[in-house]
Amino acid sequence: MLAMGVYVLDSRNNYSKSPSSKYIESVNLCILNTHSPDSSHDKLKYHARLHLIFKFCMIKYMYKYMSLIYGGELFMRLRQVADILGADILCGRDKLDLEIYYAFSSDLMSDVLSYANKKTLLLTGLINPQVVRTAEMIDMPAIVFVRNKKPGDIIMKLAHENNFVILSTSHSLYTASGLLYASGLKGIQIDS
Repeated sequence: MLAMGVYVLDSRNNYSKSPSSKYIESVNLCILNTHSPDSSHDKLKYHARLHLIFKFCMIKYMYKYMSLIYGGELFMRLRQVADILGADILCGRDKLDLEIYYAFSSDLMSDVLSYANKKTLLLTGLINPQVVRTAEMIDMPAIVFVRNKKPGDIIMKLAHENNFVILSTSHSLYTASGLLYASGLKGIQIDS
């Protein structure tokens, strides 16, 4: 079953054209040629090995999804954020290729002012004009509203005027943050 999962991932994403295709093909062969374990100890080792192989394939897929820049620092495009979160694009559809380097999740705008920077994506459950005004002060390019919250007309007008990308996802703040972190988007480093 795992071999089929890797094979589908391989064929659907055209890994044959990527530099990692040789490894993916060898993973397929390795999984397909692995014999069925007899003892329970062998089964544990067998499943641990399959888990590691599958994990490596998922990391390769994640790096295909992410982009590298000169300093080796990862960034994510807003289009990818919307895909990962299954978010609705409420504003700024033409700016989805903007690069995001960090994410910051908060309902306290004072924390956002203290820690976030202009390459940061703001995730919040707070729906009021102060969110957009705070993001405007920092030059943040995008805001994600969580828990299926939809901003009102005043917020949308401010967002249009300031060229923001506004997304809305059904995920909770915790889950949305976790999905982005698991996909490689870093959080803001807070020094104590």
